[in-house]
This record gives sequence, C-alpha cells and structure tokens, in this order.
Amino acid sequence: MGEPDARHDRHHKAAAFFIPEERLLPPVCPQCGAAGSVPALVPTQHAARTLQVHLCDLCAAHAARQATLSFAWITGAVVLSMSVASALTLGWGERGRILQFVVLLLISLGLGRLAHARSRATSVRLSFVALRVGPGKPDQHVLSSTSPWLNQALVRLGFEQLDGVAHGPAQRALTGNLWSRLAPALPAVLSCAWWLALHGLARASVYVVNMGPGPVILLVDDRRHAMISATRFEQPNLGYHHELVAGSHKVSLVTASGQSVYSGEQRLLPGQTLLITRMLPESCLWQERLDYEHPGSPSVWSLLARSTQAVLLHQPVDAWFTPLRDGSTPPTPTPPSVPLAEAAAGTRLAVRLLSCPAP
Repeated sequence: MGEPDARHDRHHKAAAFFIPEERLLPPVCPQCGAAGSVPALVPTQHAARTLQVHLCDLCAAHAARQATLSFAWITGAVVLSMSVASALTLGWGERGRILQFVVLLLISLGLGRLAHARSRATSVRLSFVALRVGPGKPDQHVLSSTSPWLNQALVRLGFEQLDGVAHGPAQRALTGNLWSRLAPALPAVLSCAWWLALHGLARASVYVVNMGPGPVILLVDDRRHAMISATRFEQPNLGYHHELVAGSHKVSLVTASGQSVYSGEQRLLPGQTLLITRMLPESCLWQERLDYEHPGSPSVWSLLARSTQAVLLHQPVDAWFTPLRDGSTPPTPTPPSVPLAEAAAGTRLAVRLLSCPAP
C-alpha cells in the first residue's frame, strides 16, 4: 500500500447517514479503504456524543506528520510576521503608522494563507452533526462523509442514508480542529498585537538642553513638537523631554527664524535617550555616577557635551540636573573626558550642567 492519497475527495460527492446511538462505525480506514486499527474522533460541534472512525497505521502516521508540518509552517509564519513588525517599527519609527499597519496586515495575512495552504493535509472530510429532519421531530445524529470506502461499508451494513441535504460546506478534514481553522489568521493577529506593543511599550526619548541665544523648535520626523526657551542655570526643570517610539528618527532643532541649529538621523533602541545640547562656551554637561552601596565614596565624573552636540545615552538617567550628593561638583583638576560609564547595580546616574574643564 502506498502513501495515503485523498484525491478522491475532489471526485466523490458527500453522503449522509443516520447513526443510531447503539451502533458503531465499521473498522474501515476512510482514507484508503484498508483495515482500520487506530481510532480517531470525527469532528463535531456537539459534545453530547462522539463518534470514532479507525485509520490504518500508514494513514495515522501520515496524519501525525501533517499535523506536525502544519504547526511548523504556522509557527514559521508567525515568527516571520513578528520580525516584519519589528523591522517596520525600528525602521520607520512613528512615520506612516497607518501605512505600517496596512503593510504588516497584508504581509502577515499572505504568510498565514501560504503556510496554511502548504501544510493542509489532503484528507477525506467527515463531520458528525445533530440534524432536525422535520418539524416537531427530535434531532438525529448524522454522519457526512466523502470517503467512498466508508460510504460503501455503511451501505453494506444497512445504515440509513439521508438524501436531499447539502453537507459540503459543513464538512471538515478528519484531523481538523479549532487550531487548523484559526491558523491562517494567527500570524496577522499576533504580529499586529506585537506591533501595537512595540509602539506602546518600546519607548525611547529625546532630551534637549537650550542655553540660547533665543528659543529653538524641536522637529521629530519633520513634525513640530515643542518650542524650547533658553535657560542658562542648572535647575530640575531645565530642558525639554520628549518620548517617542524606538526606531529611526530624523531629529532637528531650528530657531524661530528657520535657521538650523542641529539636524541628524538617529536610530534609537528602547530605553535609549538622545541628548541634544546648545551650550554657552563656558558651560558643559557632565555625567555624575555615584556608588551608593559604599557610603562616602566619591562621585565619578565624565564629560558629556560642550557647545552644540548630540549624545546617545544607553542607560537610564536617575536625576536630571539635580546633584546626587549635596554640593557635589567635578574635582579640581577636572577629570579628562572618558567614555560614558555603564550603570551597574548599586549606582545612580545624573546629568549635570556645570562649568567646563580647564583647557
């Protein structure tokens, strides 16, 4: 006996049979007509009664392989769709959100349908339903089958056949279940949920410090977000903080007259902060790091920026323009500019506006 083949499913019409409570189906494999030995439940929407058919060993193994293949195809489509959602978010950021969603939906639906079509088992279709054959009569349990071998066996055993009822649209594959029916839409649902989660939770930020002269306007992806006044002294509300979706962004600062102060394309990962400064010649931004697990230890200082500059902060800042310790200032002589220190357990980071180091 060769590999199970269900091409007969396209060439044989469905037949319907009444199945009394006390009778079982004959042990005939509905897939190939061989002697059945492996029980399988007939798909039904009524839990009050179940019905079993029997597959031969070869068809049962084939059905198991098809179920594994279907799961693998759909899982691959889900992973690929979620990767597309991540790429759209990190590549486009907040630009063209509607276009991003439409592109993602079309790609994920196409991948879902492709995976379902490539993994769908070619099997006979059976369904077991409760059918009311006339007004005032009780429901009858009816088996609808497109298997010519099972239908012939049922006829030989004297099962009553039902005529004049359409059964084709209600039939499902013998191995079909809720998973197989929802699988084509699963990549679209999960990838769109992941895209929404990225736009809601994967946040980065832009922090602008403007010391003048005059106010500046913050543009993100060519969209105006705020006019930032000039402030020349360190205080907790110094600068402007703007949250946005992590990804690639074009960030610009322009004056009220339209003169460009800063413009650049930056890819921000979740949790990162782009610090843009417009400084006076004598003022600089410092990073202060304090190990609070060891009381009395001095702060570690790193020079962040002077003049007009953009700095990418990879770690969260605990305090903006607030001393971590009363009266803490860079030591004299001032330390050299060193790479930004990564935050570790037991440390706090602050950004400070203080005098520049001596040349």
